[in-house]
Amino acid sequence: MGDPAKIAPFMESMLGTLYGDVFSPREEFLIMELFKMCISTEIKAAHHPKDMSESSSIVNTMILTYNKRRQGTEYLKATVGPVIKEITSKDDLNLNIDLKQVSNLLLILFSISNVY
Repeated sequence: MGDPAKIAPFMESMLGTLYGDVFSPREEFLIMELFKMCISTEIKAAHHPKDMSESSSIVNTMILTYNKRRQGTEYLKATVGPVIKEITSKDDLNLNIDLKQVSNLLLILFSISNVY
């Protein structure tokens, strides 16, 4: 969609200027309307579903910027925080997201399971 290095500062500036850190139902409504319009536009422009999940997506940038606001941060901590704490407290859970390491581990596990 565009250069993320240029989009992020623009989105932060725009959302900060238009809506600031003041929490009011009207501002939140307007932000959600802006999100809906951007999501609709990106869906229409997407050639493949993965286009929506790319880091250069305007909607992704908007969501990240929105959640940097005090209210967004507090909301994320309250809703997602307990779930993340529960998941990360599990000792037997491998949360490695390095694709090369994960694929090597899967190959090893697959090889072991085929031997027995």
